[in-house]
Amino acid sequence: AEEEEGAMETTEAEAEAPSAESTEPDMVEEEEEPPTIDPRQSLFDSHVCPTVESNLDRMSKKYGFFLPDSEYLTDLEGLVGYCH
Repeated sequence: AEEEEGAMETTEAEAEAPSAESTEPDMVEEEEEPPTIDPRQSLFDSHVCPTVESNLDRMSKKYGFFLPDSEYLTDLEGLVGYCH
């Protein structure tokens, strides 16, 4: 009879413990939208140029920014976007 009571206590304790499957409203994760990346926008301020090339030219003149070995670059927009 005592074994049955011990089993009952465990069952009651398990019933009181929160299950791993239950989620509280505070714990629901909301998916964030990825930020909008514009490779024509300066990396250093909010100025937007008409082209990616003019953006790099402006950043070079104003901030001294340059891309070393740019002759080997195959995706200029992708690189500037990645830097954001």
